[in-house]
Amino acid sequence: MEFERLVCASGPTGGHLNRPSDGKHADRIAFIQCVGSRTHKKGYPYCSSVCCMYATKEAVLIKEHDPGSEVTIFYIDLKVFGQGFQQFVDRAKQHWGVEYVRGKPGEIRRNPLTKDLAIWYEDTMTGNVYEKEMDLVVLCTTMIARPGNRELAGVLGLKLDEWGFFKSKDPVRSPIETDVPGVFVCGCCHGPRDIPESVAEASATAACAAEVSRRCAS
Repeated sequence: MEFERLVCASGPTGGHLNRPSDGKHADRIAFIQCVGSRTHKKGYPYCSSVCCMYATKEAVLIKEHDPGSEVTIFYIDLKVFGQGFQQFVDRAKQHWGVEYVRGKPGEIRRNPLTKDLAIWYEDTMTGNVYEKEMDLVVLCTTMIARPGNRELAGVLGLKLDEWGFFKSKDPVRSPIETDVPGVFVCGCCHGPRDIPESVAEASATAACAAEVSRRCAS
């Protein structure tokens, strides 16, 4: 969201991709996926499921603003499970020239003179270690639960999972129902969700709430 604000025409830089450190226009941009996720070391072991597509969308936005820019996405695995998602990634590669590198960078060094960033990473497809210099690096971080969930769960009598998300009655058969009758969950309150999935759950939740209201009225 912070990055998208930078490339927005109504943002602080008027849609120009100027890096916050010194205002230099960024022509070489890198996205690093799974920052703080899929790890048991000072992070969260789960996948947020939406970050690969968000990064692809932002990469295409950059290319639309500046077709000559260099955009690289470092990933562990690409999660492109939605309808048309793989085609969107293929288009980002073939039409816009977005580079996808399978490998999680191990270190980022900042040049004290130019303030450019040198990324050290292993390309896990080849096993080779490389250094790549970029103007701007965007960290795609873990989607985590709101800290206030615990207080709200206590008020409503709901259960939370080990990561602080609200627990559904059954994640497969009753994904929007909770153990408390008349209380439903949808969207990211019970785990990382994409926009289409959140909208579908919201529609189902509204229908269930309407049914509860109808029974109470009768």
